[in-house]
Order: sequence, then structure tokens, then C-alpha cells
Amino acid sequence: MFGEDEDVLSFANVHDNCEKKIEGDTQLIKMVKALCVLSLGLQLYLKEVFLLDSVGYLSATAWIRLDDFNSI
Repeated sequence: MFGEDEDVLSFANVHDNCEKKIEGDTQLIKMVKALCVLSLGLQLYLKEVFLLDSVGYLSATAWIRLDDFNSI
């Protein structure tokens, strides 16, 4: 009977370790997803900035804002 109790405890420990690993893996997956979303957002932002800069919109608005600042 003693051997069966050890087997049950061993199985329970293995089960707990698996649950902890799954929780850790889940957190890791969530962090990777968040980093992917952040990276994609940054890529889209930079793409828009470079597109606006290539059209000349950013430099024109920067000079207009600078002129507005100097007139104060």
C-alpha cells in the first residue's frame, strides 16, 4: 500500500509541475504576442511618418509650426 501512495504523490507532483509550466508558457506567449503587436504598430507608424516625410508634409508643417512659435 505504501508504494501506491508514493505513486499518487509522484503523479500529483508531476501534474503540479505541468500546470506551472503551462502557466509560464502562457505568460510567455502573451508577452510574445504583445511584442508582435507593438512591433507591428511601430512599423505602421514609421511607414506613415516616412510616407508623409517623402511627400514633404512633415517638413512643411514643421516650418509652419516654427513660424507660429516665432510670432508669439
